[in-house]
Amino acid sequence: MNVYQQYLDQNNITRYHVSKISGVSTNTLQHAVDSKAGINDISERILKAYW
Repeated sequence: MNVYQQYLDQNNITRYHVSKISGVSTNTLQHAVDSKAGINDISERILKAYW
């Protein structure tokens, strides 16, 4: 499990919710979760959109 998924789990946030508020597709979010690279440009965009 990468940092992104850990953050979602700890804060009881679903990828669907992030998708709706950020406009990033759930498929893209799944790729971010599956990524072994850790925080990357996709994760950065997601986190910026959330706040």
